[in-house]
Amino acid sequence: MALFVGGLLASLLVAAASAQPADVLDRLQRLGEQRPQEALRALQALPLPPAATPPVGSAASSVAPAPTDGAVEHRRWVEGLLLIQAGRPEEAMQLYAKAGDDHPASLLLRAWAERRADRHQRADELARQAVAALPSCASCDRRLAYELQWLSALTHDALGDLSAAERAQQQALALAEQLGDTHRQARSLADLAQLQQARGDAEGAQQRLRRALDLPGLEPTSEAFVQLGKALVARAVGDSDGQRSALERALKLADPASRFANLVRVNLSDYWLHRGDAQQARSLAAAALSGAQGLNDAGLTRMARHNLVISLIQLRDLAQARLLSPLLQESGTELPPKEQLGMLNEQSKAWAQAGQWQEALRLLSLERELAAAFTQRQLEFVLAAQRQDQAAAQQQTELALLHEQQAVQEGQAANQRVLIWISLLAAVMLALALLVAGLLWAGSNAAQRRLHRSRRQLQDLAEFDALTGLRNRRALQDAMAARDAERSGEGGWMLIDIDHFKRINDSLGHASGDQVLQAVAQRLKAQVRDTDLLARWGGEEFLLHAPGAGQAALRQLAQRLLLSLSANPVQLDDGRQVQVSASIGFISLPLPRSSQVFDWERAVNWADMALYTAKNAGRNCAVGVLGANLDDARSLAQIEADFEGAAHAARVQLVQLRP
Repeated sequence: MALFVGGLLASLLVAAASAQPADVLDRLQRLGEQRPQEALRALQALPLPPAATPPVGSAASSVAPAPTDGAVEHRRWVEGLLLIQAGRPEEAMQLYAKAGDDHPASLLLRAWAERRADRHQRADELARQAVAALPSCASCDRRLAYELQWLSALTHDALGDLSAAERAQQQALALAEQLGDTHRQARSLADLAQLQQARGDAEGAQQRLRRALDLPGLEPTSEAFVQLGKALVARAVGDSDGQRSALERALKLADPASRFANLVRVNLSDYWLHRGDAQQARSLAAAALSGAQGLNDAGLTRMARHNLVISLIQLRDLAQARLLSPLLQESGTELPPKEQLGMLNEQSKAWAQAGQWQEALRLLSLERELAAAFTQRQLEFVLAAQRQDQAAAQQQTELALLHEQQAVQEGQAANQRVLIWISLLAAVMLALALLVAGLLWAGSNAAQRRLHRSRRQLQDLAEFDALTGLRNRRALQDAMAARDAERSGEGGWMLIDIDHFKRINDSLGHASGDQVLQAVAQRLKAQVRDTDLLARWGGEEFLLHAPGAGQAALRQLAQRLLLSLSANPVQLDDGRQVQVSASIGFISLPLPRSSQVFDWERAVNWADMALYTAKNAGRNCAVGVLGANLDDARSLAQIEADFEGAAHAARVQLVQLRP
């Protein structure tokens, strides 16, 4: 790798004269994943294409207009990515200072900068805006579209929305295949394998990995990405030998000083922690931490420091562990709830195993407080935050129940000793003994009733959304899991998304946004049947499952819902009124003349694609899927990869409704 980097500048200068500019930029972008500084210097040494603006650092670069030529545009956003990877995000932002906040490449760079700084929620918002802005970008090519879809998949995954992450990654893979780019294909296949494993599809994950490793002309850096994905899948299925082998292979293929190599070291340290070799885990975590700090990478630094703390606790170096442990909370609420709370949970368990109960309980309490804070501050991801809050609340409740059960058991044991002693007394004390026993039994019965009430309250918390009173995502998933797998997708499916909800929150405040969510939930509930399952799916999005509902009934229901939401404004507590509308996507299964069987998750995916079409059609409308040309699994995959194109080609038959 060192020899390759040393000769890269000369080879690229020669290649620039003969190869296509896009191919040279692709090679630099791949190098930037390993050595961003060298890749940036090589890029800036290349001759500028016609009409290009001066490179970063010149007097004119920050005031030049946005480029329109494809080659110039491609060079510009690649340079921005390299600047961000090199730890210079401010210079990257200057490349699009005059392009406007809605330019897709500008949004891509801003999203990457936020992700590198561990601000995943903001990164997800920017990635969504960038993907939505693509159709209006005349100079955008498929390479930029790929980077946007890939980043969108990563942000969805970080925030726990695996279904959206898989959809975005499938679209990224389709673009990489159109480009004939094996490196991008390998990345997307490795990420899809991990997402499929997370859904429990172990065989599908293995097929993705084999397909990635069989790609023609696979470069070492590309194979390293696949080996890391292979290790993560192996870990999920409990194949520790396969996990270790894949990680060691990935480390051997990677540039030792790169961010990727340090990421592999973090995963190797995690492997040794679970194998009980804390000394080996400590060595790897310390090396990864040193490398991450040199790269100014907040996310990688956090992961390496976390593994180092766990290994120090296991090695009983408690003083050093206490010194490092508080630093994990430096990023605070910027981290994804699942990741941050998972770290707190692992550390609390490690402290408990070391017999340090004060530390364990402190972290457990902090875990609960942070879960509640996320629920308040991240309304658009309230479902994920609620799950973490529920997990923390459940742990606290279970601890309280355990203490109460122990108290009851100790009380019962004491009662038995008292009864044995009383039985030895004279007959004159028998009446008093019976009275005492009766009082003690009544106290025990009351404690059991309290336990039963606590369990019932915990079940309600796990199944119902606290704000709207509707069922939550987990309740719907449990209901679907209880059904016959072959019939789980049958019936009507409808996704309802409040239009411009972020604008309501920004202009009126989150308290008013909560009132709007509650009002919308009540209006929706008033229009559906008792046998229908209505759930808050996440943020401002609601999911309805109507068993047995055919196309005609579903269209009538969609029309009623549009009218009920937009007919009258929502009256707020402070006297203000808010006009509300929504976009709806729906589908009734099974589709006519289709041999393909849909499970419920695929049904929701199709309703989501129809919802996206309704958004693009101007909002305040419903788009339903009436039929599709689904001859086999291949045609199904093609439509899902490009739903909008399939609709334009009449391979999917849609209907649009207005209130």
